[in-house]
Amino acid sequence: MSDSLTPGISILMCCHNSISRLPLSFGHLRSLLLPEGWNIELLIVDNASTDGTMPFAREYWQGYAHAFEVRPLEEQRLGLSHARLRGILEARYPYVLLCDDDNGLLPDYLLIACQILTARKDAPPGMLGGQGLAVFETTPPPWAPQFHLFGCGPQAPQSGPAKQLYGAGSILWKPAFMKIYHAGFRWLLTDRQGNQLSSGGDYELCAALKLAGYPLWFESRMQFVHYIEAHRLALNYYQRFIREASVSENILLLYRSLPLHMGYSRWPVRWMALQEAGYHIFRIASMLIRRLFSFPSKSQQTVFRLRLFYHGLRIYHLLHLKKICHNNWPRLVEWYQHLQDKARH
Repeated sequence: MSDSLTPGISILMCCHNSISRLPLSFGHLRSLLLPEGWNIELLIVDNASTDGTMPFAREYWQGYAHAFEVRPLEEQRLGLSHARLRGILEARYPYVLLCDDDNGLLPDYLLIACQILTARKDAPPGMLGGQGLAVFETTPPPWAPQFHLFGCGPQAPQSGPAKQLYGAGSILWKPAFMKIYHAGFRWLLTDRQGNQLSSGGDYELCAALKLAGYPLWFESRMQFVHYIEAHRLALNYYQRFIREASVSENILLLYRSLPLHMGYSRWPVRWMALQEAGYHIFRIASMLIRRLFSFPSKSQQTVFRLRLFYHGLRIYHLLHLKKICHNNWPRLVEWYQHLQDKARH
């Protein structure tokens, strides 16, 4: 049986200057319980690292006997989306597990995943997501748990269909990806790029899969730890993340507008932008009114300012949507039309 027909999971770990994080994530990979009858491989994509990430990874795995093949790859175009694309295209098996360099999969992660994928083999989800458990390097400030920033926590009220999934720990069905890829899908969001905090590539992928008719599924029993380094708990990091990442939501707005498209007309985008702006204005007004009649603690004041900052930035970016729409809307419409043509034939 060829690899393309063999049940298997390709674990994809993309790394940029990850040498300090890899011992923890690799240690969890070594402790995985492997499902019987499934092939497993580990793809390590070095995304333009300068700290010796790949030499360290090679040396680490040479020092241990392991039950799956380890394949080192390189992607010089900086950006998590570029690295993930390289890994997905290189993957030998139909399921690709996106394991970030600060993730630690719990031992039964693959066993539970394979149970679900086997039960749904006739109609696999486009992506299957697990639940991240935050593990902090230092004690987080009291306001941090109230403002959800990282890929942690439940992704739906219970195990079952999900609206979107964070990339960490998610398992992508490669045939679904190849369908949207051959129709012309290319990430517009580079996601993490070096020290920049741009994001949203995982949600962009979810949006594309849903438009192609592939459901997203959340399983709460699939759990992994997400190591949060101390510098990511600083207030200025949160502010910087919101500032750099919030603009990516304009791209996601374009995807949400595609089912309403009328040729290349921008009116569906303008309508969706108007609705979203109304939502953020309502949220800001509600927050300010509640603030008049409350006596928040210091941590609550911090969360209030962060949320106000986010909603204000979204309104700002919506007012400056024209350039992003002009550069990307025609390309997305062509991709969507091509996708629909393939579905009809």
